[in-house]
Amino acid sequence: MNLKIRQFEDDLVNLINSNDLPIEVKRIILQDVLQIVENKANEIILKELSSEPITEYGELKDAESTRCEQE
Repeated sequence: MNLKIRQFEDDLVNLINSNDLPIEVKRIILQDVLQIVENKANEIILKELSSEPITEYGELKDAESTRCEQE
C-alpha cells in the first residue's frame, strides 16, 4: 500500500509539472480539488460512523484513559 501511495503522489506531481499553466492557476485548481476530495472523505466517514452501533460510542466516551499521568 505504501508504494501505491508514493506512486500516486509522484504521478500527481508529474501531471501538474507537465502542464504549462501558471503556478497560481495550478494552486487554485489544487485547492478546489482538495475541497472536493475532503468533502467526499467526510461524507464517507459520516456513513461509516452512522453504521456503528451507538452503544459502542457511549461505552468508549465514558471509558477511563489508560495513559499514565506524569508528575
